[in-house]
Amino acid sequence: MQSAPTKTLLRIWIAFFWRATVIGFIVGALAGALVGMVLAASGATEHITIAASWAGYIVGVPVSMWAFVSALNSKFDSFEIHITRKENIGETFD
Repeated sequence: MQSAPTKTLLRIWIAFFWRATVIGFIVGALAGALVGMVLAASGATEHITIAASWAGYIVGVPVSMWAFVSALNSKFDSFEIHITRKENIGETFD
C-alpha cells in the first residue's frame, strides 16, 4: 500500500484541526459559562473555575470526534478518503 503525500495529509489534518479548534472553543466556552452561571446562581462560588474548566474539557471530546468524522467526510478536490477492512469478515462501516 502506498502512503499519502505530505500535502494530502496536511489538507486532511487542517480540515480536522480548524473544526476541532473553532467549534471546540465555542462549545467549550458556552459549556463553561453555563456551568459557571449555574454555580454562581446557586452560591457555590469557590469551585467555579475548576468546574467550568472541566465542563469545557468534557465537551471537547465529542466535538473532536465530530470534527474527525466531518474531516473524513469532507469533499476534497483531488482525492477521496475510503476506509476498508484488511480482511473481509462480512461487516460494513455504515
